[in-house]
Amino acid sequence: MSRPLPRLLALLPVVTASLLVGCGAEPRSKELSAPRPSLVLITLDTTRADRIGAYGHSLARTPTIDGLAAQGARFDRAYAVVPLTTPSHASMLSGVYPTRHGVHNNGDAVLPDRFVTLAERLQAQGWRTGASLSAFVTTRIWNLDQGFDVYLDDVRAEAGEKGRWGRERPAKEVIDDAIRWLEAPSDAPFFLWVHLFDAHAPYDPPSPFKEQHEGRPYDGEIAAMDAEIARLQAVVDRVAGPAGAAWIVIGDHGEALQDDHGERDHGTFLFDGTARVPLIARPAAPLAQGVVVQGAVSGVDVTPTAMGLLGLPPDPTLDGVDLSPALRGEALNRAPVYLEAWSVYQRFGFHPELAVAQGDLKLMDTPNPRLFDLSVDPGETQNLAAARPEDVARLRAALVEIRAKEESAERLALAPEMSAQLAALGYVTGGADPTGAALPTIDAKDELPLLRQLEQVGQLLQTPGGAPEAERLLREVLSRFPELAEARGQLAVALRAQGRMPEALAVYEDALNRTPDSAILRTNYAQALAGMGRLDDALAEVQRVLVQVPEDDVARGLLVQLLRDLGRAGEALTLTQAWLDADPTDPNAQAQVGVLLSLGGEPEAGEPLLVQSLSDAVPRPQVRHLLGMMAVSRGDHRAAVAHLRAELDSFPASLPSRVALAHAHMALEEWEEAAAEYSAALGFVPEDVELRRALAQAYFNMGDYGLAAEALAPALAQAPEHPYVLLLHANILAKQGDRATAERVFAEAQALRARTSP
Repeated sequence: MSRPLPRLLALLPVVTASLLVGCGAEPRSKELSAPRPSLVLITLDTTRADRIGAYGHSLARTPTIDGLAAQGARFDRAYAVVPLTTPSHASMLSGVYPTRHGVHNNGDAVLPDRFVTLAERLQAQGWRTGASLSAFVTTRIWNLDQGFDVYLDDVRAEAGEKGRWGRERPAKEVIDDAIRWLEAPSDAPFFLWVHLFDAHAPYDPPSPFKEQHEGRPYDGEIAAMDAEIARLQAVVDRVAGPAGAAWIVIGDHGEALQDDHGERDHGTFLFDGTARVPLIARPAAPLAQGVVVQGAVSGVDVTPTAMGLLGLPPDPTLDGVDLSPALRGEALNRAPVYLEAWSVYQRFGFHPELAVAQGDLKLMDTPNPRLFDLSVDPGETQNLAAARPEDVARLRAALVEIRAKEESAERLALAPEMSAQLAALGYVTGGADPTGAALPTIDAKDELPLLRQLEQVGQLLQTPGGAPEAERLLREVLSRFPELAEARGQLAVALRAQGRMPEALAVYEDALNRTPDSAILRTNYAQALAGMGRLDDALAEVQRVLVQVPEDDVARGLLVQLLRDLGRAGEALTLTQAWLDADPTDPNAQAQVGVLLSLGGEPEAGEPLLVQSLSDAVPRPQVRHLLGMMAVSRGDHRAAVAHLRAELDSFPASLPSRVALAHAHMALEEWEEAAAEYSAALGFVPEDVELRRALAQAYFNMGDYGLAAEALAPALAQAPEHPYVLLLHANILAKQGDRATAERVFAEAQALRARTSP
């Protein structure tokens, strides 16, 4: 059994290998009777390679990661497939590029079931499989849980938080869960995936790492993750058994820490600051000396490399390759690796960022192509595209070949509330589809001031009162780049935010005249029409969208809502039932039919469908709310609390759910919890007399009569003849010792009740 690696081992010399030059190696054992090793995959969110000690960062405190590198292989030039979390993990876990699995951005698609994940492969071979995750962008919503027996992804919002997107679980909590799972009795080898989000902005490392890295909080976050990995390693070494455990540690993408080439975080460009990541593979039987592997490799290589480390046969259908032969000194001859970032295309209408890398060369194949030799130009400042046309042509041909394997995506339609939460973190989805269309000719890297303006617009549109300045900036942009349909759509959003609906409609119509095939623009136009009460016109537009994209879930949902608003609920039910009949396992259709049945007076028929729609964990408005109300009707207030809390985790602005949750807490005599929810509800409707009375009642039941009187005072001022407000006022006065006034107010309340009773 191996032991945690002493810090001094990280200082031992390493043997350097190359992707192009190799030597002989011992054949891999094929004996089925031999104990099978376990596997640990650690994915480090937003972690640059050059901030790890093993990669030369002298200020790093990463002894655990450095120790794994000293006993395995450190890949010097590993690249994220996409510098965003969900698509990067989709490629790591499936072994295929986004051109095939279709996940190009956070929040735009799910990993299709047709791709067999690493967990599914190992589960089928007898490994027990578990995952402990730290952020919403790796939860089961994105279908990354395929093949895992246990998937620990509870990233629910805390009270007062604006939904689930902004919450992360700290490394300690993630590792605690992983350790509990590891220590469950089992004789089977295990596959454990741990995702740590700590290095993502904002940087706020825990003590003592904050104090040890004063002025360098990003390094402090990485050091804190390393310390937690050490704690995990001690348990892995204890429970893995004589076969031991192989380790893979990889960053999902990097971070532009100092306005790197005009980028301020990640997800926009493909320079090494955001695209190059640490990748370390340590076999179950640690090497006596670590190996450094030069040349470009990719996150897409994780699945085949894991299979190689465990002695499983390769799958030739994968885009990734098995890198484990490098640990035995063999040459890999890695073909060019593919990188992409579609956000500038989807958000702004620029040419997408596409790149390939091989050996020391990296080609960014955009309208103004850039070729860099990273062996002499690690800062990527010397563009060699004009001087080396043969290399450009060769790498471009590789990129074309990779993109030729493009397959259709499984789009995920997020509710508008959740899309807004994602946008607030800077992960803005929507815009053009990354497939099938001719690409624009604007190279975002040549238009950094324009990019800054559009990023500022996105922030302004998420800021109360920011719409007028957003409008000014967008009109300035469109005067120079009238072809940017996405900017025109944002202008319409800015106008809608200012209540200038006729102008917004005119802008949408202009944008649609320029890009009539944009389903997203047309859907937004339909929503604007609906907001003006032009329901029939909105219905016609959304029907046009569904002719173009028949299974667009956003358009389907809008169509159902419009039919309901038009008083055509029966037609909506017939339509959604047809969708459900076409695919009885479709959670969207299950939810739509279940909601319509439940609201139409058939909760017994609707409830099973609502429950079935929870299978993919995608939050859908009203589903949990209705299940909660059904639980209330059965007197099961504890179940109601769970459902209503789940609704509010994803849709915190749902006032009916907030009020129902408060009532459920009251039924359970949980006065403090009820008071908290009533207070939150009053933030939406501060003049609501009934909510004021309910809040005062909760305080009264707690025995805090001063707070009860304070809460009730606005209701008394607004409704001085409300009998139940007066009754509660009388009870408060009595508890405060003013019996005479209490009796007078009580009598007045009784008289009012008598007059108002039927």
